Parts: sequence; C-alpha cells; structure tokens
Amino acid sequence: MVAPKNRPPQDALPPRLDALLEALMDRDFAARLRKVYQAAAVAIDRLGHLSIVKYEPTTAEPDDAADLSLWETMAPAIGETLVDVNRLVVAIRDAFPPP
Repeated sequence: MVAPKNRPPQDALPPRLDALLEALMDRDFAARLRKVYQAAAVAIDRLGHLSIVKYEPTTAEPDDAADLSLWETMAPAIGETLVDVNRLVVAIRDAFPPP
C-alpha cells in the first residue's frame, strides 16, 4: 500500500521515539523494539481507518439483535481487524520470543 502524498508511511515512528531508539546502546534490542513499534504503528493506523458507522443498525427494534445479517455484513471488517492485530502479535513474538 502506498502512502498518500503529505502522509507519512504507516510504519513511521514519532521523531522522539525514533531518537530514543537511536540512543539505545544495545543495537539488537533497539532493532527488535523498532520492529514491534513499527508493527504497532501499522495496526494503529489501519484500525484508525476502520469505520463501523455504516454497520450501525438504523432501527431500534428488539428483533434486530437476533438478525445475523448485521454480523455477516461486519465479518470482513472484523476479519481485517483480527489480521492486523495478529500481525502485531507475531511481530512481538518474533522480536521477543519466550525463553
């Protein structure tokens, strides 16, 4: 995905965080942290563009709660959200595997 003009890439880190990572003496640790922070930046960016307003019910009828069509409509957005969060979790696990 290409970032629109005048918009930083999805994985861009705030300048202060970037400076802190550059100042770390342990370069391997800094590189692992950078990967996690970049994955988090992408997830936050993508989740920030998620619009669920179009999925809100237009009526307040009690029977709507049992209607699965709303969930079927929302399934792609929920699936994309899970993929984004899972990518972040994988980045964390890759950078900091359990002992």
